[in-house]
Amino acid sequence: MKPMTGFKPFQFGKYTLLDRIATGGMAELYRAKITSVQGFEKLVAIKKILPHLSGEESLVTSFIEEAKLAAFLQHPNIVQIYDFGSMEEQYFLAMEYLLGRDLKYITQKSKQSGKWFRLEDSLYITSQVCRGLNYAHTLKDFHGKPLKIIHRDIGPQNVFITYDGQVKIIDFGIAKAANQNTRTQSDLIKGKIAYMSPEQARGEEIDHRSDIFSVGIVLYELVTRKRMFSGDTYHIYPRVCRADFEPPERVEKNLPSLLYDILHKALAGKRAQRYQSADEMAADLELCISALSGRPGSGTISKYVKTLLRKEAAAEQRAMRQAESQILGQPVHARTTRNEKTQAIDTTAFARSRITGRTFALVLILGIVLFFFIHTAERPGEIFCQGKNIVLHLFAQDRVEATGMTKTISQTYTADRHSPDHAGPGKNVAPGVIPDPPELEMSRKLVREKRYSAAIRLLKEILAKQPSLKARAAAPYAQALNGLAAKIASDDPKKAKDLLFRSLEMNPENTAAHYLLGRLYTKEKDYRSAAASYNRAIALGTDIPGVYFNLGYIYYAIDRDYPRAEEMYERTVELSPPFLDEAFFNLAVVQKKLGKKQESISNLERAVRFNADNSQARKLLERLTRDENKTG
Repeated sequence: MKPMTGFKPFQFGKYTLLDRIATGGMAELYRAKITSVQGFEKLVAIKKILPHLSGEESLVTSFIEEAKLAAFLQHPNIVQIYDFGSMEEQYFLAMEYLLGRDLKYITQKSKQSGKWFRLEDSLYITSQVCRGLNYAHTLKDFHGKPLKIIHRDIGPQNVFITYDGQVKIIDFGIAKAANQNTRTQSDLIKGKIAYMSPEQARGEEIDHRSDIFSVGIVLYELVTRKRMFSGDTYHIYPRVCRADFEPPERVEKNLPSLLYDILHKALAGKRAQRYQSADEMAADLELCISALSGRPGSGTISKYVKTLLRKEAAAEQRAMRQAESQILGQPVHARTTRNEKTQAIDTTAFARSRITGRTFALVLILGIVLFFFIHTAERPGEIFCQGKNIVLHLFAQDRVEATGMTKTISQTYTADRHSPDHAGPGKNVAPGVIPDPPELEMSRKLVREKRYSAAIRLLKEILAKQPSLKARAAAPYAQALNGLAAKIASDDPKKAKDLLFRSLEMNPENTAAHYLLGRLYTKEKDYRSAAASYNRAIALGTDIPGVYFNLGYIYYAIDRDYPRAEEMYERTVELSPPFLDEAFFNLAVVQKKLGKKQESISNLERAVRFNADNSQARKLLERLTRDENKTG
């Protein structure tokens, strides 16, 4: 995607819009970036309602509903929404920037080249879509009420494959939650007819099983290499309403029998006969994969897509370099920098601090120990996990300060007290700034003193009396909730989660809550949810080393995505955490797996230099050096 001719990058609130990459009938899409302190940059996509449509009430309402719904969705197989707001009456969404193409484009290119997906890869892609959908279908709001989100437009155009092999569901723009109308009006049918369930095409009330039927169509077309419903809308509509399609056995005769069973169950005309959950379908797909010889994953998908789309990938890289070159050496046009109705991303809240103790878990994989960073009040012990040669060793401290979280939560106020919207009750209040009431300043003091329960009680009283102070109270309230959650996490993880969800309601952009949620999910071995929380924190510009450290563990030990694990540990090392030796060690383990033997040895040497008592690093270094001498 090339920048549009004559486009000049400009500042849009906290985002630098690099170039416009698409314009549709209702919105325009920009490639943009946000830069945190320490210069860490993140590419994002900005979707804005077209200026001349900003006054269309129904369109704006629909856009806002999309944003509110998408804000709940944090899953590795769903495109992430980072931010939502309006500036100078222009509503926008900031979302994950994806390098790759949608499945519709990829399959068209595959047919042209004659190089189709392996069967295993087709099943893997579909299983990832199922995992993302199941998350959306079963998601609950902050109060524990099921949202029952239905995508309603699943098809190859809304399944995105990145160049590094990730599978993402995109465009929840016409998705609905249970509290909204789930009946498809006959004169307002949205989505693509050829990928609709029969009940959706007939304009009936639908539920999550409609999405499952649509996934079945995507799977059918991937494994048979033919459209399930082809032709114009007028001719295929009656067939879609009846679920009248050519059985897959007739189209492709050499598929596994289990796969035919999966297709027929997903594509059953009656909902009661379909898979009742997308997870159930994913489990059957994974069972089918296990019976095949290949072992698909992000690595195999990445290799295929990069080969197939070599020219497209190169063109996109050129477009990004061109956009970047326009802002080097010259000021970015300062357009639309005021009146932003969103909170600034706080990347300074978690400055690095010395940790008085360490809380780590170690995972033994094929004889090599890998550390990851959690909090628990348990004494050292072992948790034996399913899988060959995998043993988790838990090493913990009883005090929450072991993780440094309590300290960094209180440090947040160093920045907060000097922010434009904060003015204490003392002297030197800037003209035009309304001083904070003494009670609000007291709440900040209580948080700095780690008296979180008292701070929460006081803030409740303040907001009960003066609701207009909600915006100013949001930061201390969220940090008090974070602090209390960190304190009780080991004894009452459920209550800790509830506190963190409340914290995110107060301030959706506070990275500490996402990090703490990620640690809780990690401890529960809910790695998908943990990864989503860590990625959310990264998207918001976090400098918390534990986020990258733990995510590296998930990519390595759970996803077997070694290049991404290496990236996470390299970022951890850049942040110079107090547990730097463990970061160097994990980076070395991943690099050994990637065949980067010299880099692995160098990082093990760094680990030992930083901490001579790290016996695991020393032993592995001795082993690799010995092997190197033998081969040399």
